[in-house]
Amino acid sequence: MSTNNPRLVLVDFTARLPDGSVIDTTQSDHSQGIPTQPLRPRLVSLGHPSFVVVKGLERALEDAELNVPQTIEVEPKDAYGEWNRKLLRMVTARKLEDPEKSAVGDEIKINGRTGFIKFMSSGRVQVDYNHRYAGKKIRYDFTVTDLLDADKAKVEAILEEAGFGDEPNYQLDEGSLEISIPNDMLKDEKFQNRIFQLHMNIFRFVSDLKDIRFTIEFTAPA
Repeated sequence: MSTNNPRLVLVDFTARLPDGSVIDTTQSDHSQGIPTQPLRPRLVSLGHPSFVVVKGLERALEDAELNVPQTIEVEPKDAYGEWNRKLLRMVTARKLEDPEKSAVGDEIKINGRTGFIKFMSSGRVQVDYNHRYAGKKIRYDFTVTDLLDADKAKVEAILEEAGFGDEPNYQLDEGSLEISIPNDMLKDEKFQNRIFQLHMNIFRFVSDLKDIRFTIEFTAPA
């Protein structure tokens, strides 16, 4: 299914480290404790960085057949990058939000930069700013479950990805799209940014669309 134009596909996959531990999955097995949100096939954009996976998996998806299970092993450079010793930093424990409750392996943020604790001793903390899986090969067991070619399928998948639920409320008719915004979404402090990104993604992948309207409905209390 190789193409020069951006495409949307749905993919079921499980990603594992060389020791077999699961680091990401869309499958229904919660035995590894991943993920913490409802599981469903992952929306992936091919040819555009809207809904991304690691480079090695994206390349494999470009030529993958529908509903055919595959397994690939992705090298670090095409996964989460090579490990770089220069990204290790030693800081004082006072820079941690809660030093007494922090432990090796915890993800932390210092001065807006995210890393994880590599080592702790005598009030000093070694922080690794590499990605947690940098330098590691990743094995992917994956199946492309759907090729989203129809406008309706694309809109529904993008809305679901944006948090509109499994049955988003929308109307698509002759190049116009009207989307009903769930009331609970209005409480999100990042609401405006989410809507901006949403409309950009829809226009990007639904090429014949001319306009989008977002509607909000309030019901009087009983």
